[in-house]
Amino acid sequence: MNCLTMTKKIVTNEMHQPIAVQIDYQDWLKIEQLLISQHTRQADDFFARHPPLQSFSTIEPTEYVNNLRQNSRLLQGGEND
Repeated sequence: MNCLTMTKKIVTNEMHQPIAVQIDYQDWLKIEQLLISQHTRQADDFFARHPPLQSFSTIEPTEYVNNLRQNSRLLQGGEND
């Protein structure tokens, strides 16, 4: 699809000011795919440049919370359970 050959209609108000553009549905589907592809590439680029600070764990949520509590007690000078 070439934007220069795309069929479009300019919708105007009573004062003949442009307020919207109407395009064929097939053209819209092509535009939508281009936008999705571009967004995906940008997201991939972003995550390639900014890797996660920590990886996800398979630890059970209750075990994770217990570890946080234990570490918090140790940092505060408390005793181990």
